[in-house]
Amino acid sequence: MHTLHEKRGSKVVTHHFSHVTERDGTKKHVYLGTDPKKSKERLIKLRASRIHSDNKLIKDLDSIQQKLHAVGNFDQPFDSLLADIKERNVKKSHAERLIGEEETKTRRYFFILAAIAVLTATAYYAISSPVVTGAAVKTSGILSNIASSQLGSSIIIILVSVVVLGTIFHYLDYMHKHRHDRYKPPH
Repeated sequence: MHTLHEKRGSKVVTHHFSHVTERDGTKKHVYLGTDPKKSKERLIKLRASRIHSDNKLIKDLDSIQQKLHAVGNFDQPFDSLLADIKERNVKKSHAERLIGEEETKTRRYFFILAAIAVLTATAYYAISSPVVTGAAVKTSGILSNIASSQLGSSIIIILVSVVVLGTIFHYLDYMHKHRHDRYKPPH
């Protein structure tokens, strides 16, 4: 271990250095600190971590130690492990919720289209169901009187188109304002 003395005012501070040999054979200078006991401990740890040998037993021990460090989180405290597990679970549930929302949106669109088709078919049937009488064919139904009048049918068509367009524009405006909300992680 090498020392370097630095004068700071009236005090003299001793810095400890050493060199360690890397696996490729080069020597690297390492700063160990100012405390002699801690610097000796750091030097021992550095040298122990860089021990290499051609002995089969030592190589097996090194490989087993690397596997143990990969399997177990020895350097992490319990609280950080628990926080990581909670964060992974929150991200997983958020991703599952996003996928579930996509499925429900698809189902919702299907049911809306089916409802529109059923209402259109019902309205068509109510307006144009002919009834055979003795002399002529006469249309009957609740909406047939309204449909026979141009003013009534125009009012109904305009009213339905305004409601449908208003709903579509409201939905598009809402989706535009909240388009990034579903990707935000839950708090």
